[in-house]
Amino acid sequence: MSKSGFGSIITRKRKNGTPMPGLYLRWYDGKKYHQRKADGTTRKHAAAHLGRIQAELEQVRAGDLDIATVADRYLLPAMESKGQAELHVEDVSRQLERFAGIIGTKPMRAITADEIMTAMQAIRRTDAEGKTRKREISAWTERHYVNALSGCFKIAIRKGFADFNPCSVVRSELSKLTKKVVPYLDEMQQARLRRACRRDVRPWLTMALETGMRLGELERLEWYDVRLEGRPTVTARKTKNGEPRTIPLTSRAADLLGKMHRARSAVPMDEPDLVLPHHLQRRSVTRLVKSAAASLGHKGFTFHDCRHVCASALMRAGVPAPTIATILGHRDNGQLVFATYGHHQPSNAAEMGMERLQSHRAETRLDAARRAEARRVAETG
Repeated sequence: MSKSGFGSIITRKRKNGTPMPGLYLRWYDGKKYHQRKADGTTRKHAAAHLGRIQAELEQVRAGDLDIATVADRYLLPAMESKGQAELHVEDVSRQLERFAGIIGTKPMRAITADEIMTAMQAIRRTDAEGKTRKREISAWTERHYVNALSGCFKIAIRKGFADFNPCSVVRSELSKLTKKVVPYLDEMQQARLRRACRRDVRPWLTMALETGMRLGELERLEWYDVRLEGRPTVTARKTKNGEPRTIPLTSRAADLLGKMHRARSAVPMDEPDLVLPHHLQRRSVTRLVKSAAASLGHKGFTFHDCRHVCASALMRAGVPAPTIATILGHRDNGQLVFATYGHHQPSNAAEMGMERLQSHRAETRLDAARRAEARRVAETG
């Protein structure tokens, strides 16, 4: 065992007395002892690892870690280890780089809500190169920026680099200034929008309206994830939160996928291949859908709004908010769904619930009678 002023490099033994492979580090952070396997196989590598830990603890005590350091060292690696979508991690990295470029190397402990609001004003009006935008970013994009920085503050608080999260104040102020109305299209408007879109964009639009899947999830959807036998479903494996989910298909979506598969009969169902036309880039899909919607008078309607339309339609149909959250891939048991789409809940929701209860009871009694009859026949026969 070798010791330094900060910690020590040790070897460990098994219960039978034989040494365990590798070297281990042991140190005291002022509150408790820690032990971790050292990087590398030599004492020189272990000593360098112990030095890095000591430097990190000194930074913690000084509270001088900035946004870029916390993001690169903690937040982004944690997102990758949880299996979050690569595009989402890249977006968060880009947004935090923008904040770091404006706020600079100021310690996160000293950053205030006013400074974040000032940074948001710069982000709203200029791009990463400092050029004035042709138009300001949307309210939803602003929230994405603030959410990315909020995630950075949350992990900084856990690590001791910050005392509170000023993004909660910023988020409430932004919601007062800008609040977008969630769009909704009825069946007739959806049909007109499909007809207004280019033929190769219609499958993208239909799948988004019928399943509520995000553009990135549709972009990575493979035939291997499609099941058309029995109860048709699709499985989104590469999702925003990293957790795959299976989505039941409506008859319209199932018919569309069936026609597309028959047209591509050379592609076996069990081999990976992209489902939707992949000669289109995601920017082209969003631009073409937005242009088609604008031609029908739905200004500001975007491809992501198809997800809102699907959720609103489910709410209007009387589907419970937790079930809608499962379909959309939310993990809050329907809280966000009810807050966003609750105004679409049918006025006769209570009557619909009682009717479902009555039909369930009738089905249960019928099943019980059938089972009793089957037992009676079996006993007498």
